[in-house]
Amino acid sequence: MNKPAKITIANLNIKLPPGFGRRADAIARGAARHLARLPIRTNVQLASLAVPKVSVQGGETDTVIARRIARAIHSQIKTSGRKGIRHAD
Repeated sequence: MNKPAKITIANLNIKLPPGFGRRADAIARGAARHLARLPIRTNVQLASLAVPKVSVQGGETDTVIARRIARAIHSQIKTSGRKGIRHAD
């Protein structure tokens, strides 16, 4: 039986609009939690990953923002895997 794929993030840099600074830690932790729940079928080792800009509205909860960020990261990981980026053993 294959081990499930694993995501390890050494550094997560999120730039938020003015006024969101105090929410950054909660949003980053939430993004990691949401990302852990999304399916990854293969191990991919990436030195860095650029995620397109994610829209954020003032009235949104940290959870909604975190989920959107996690989905953007997940999408880029899947795209990198399809492009034949070096896979981890």
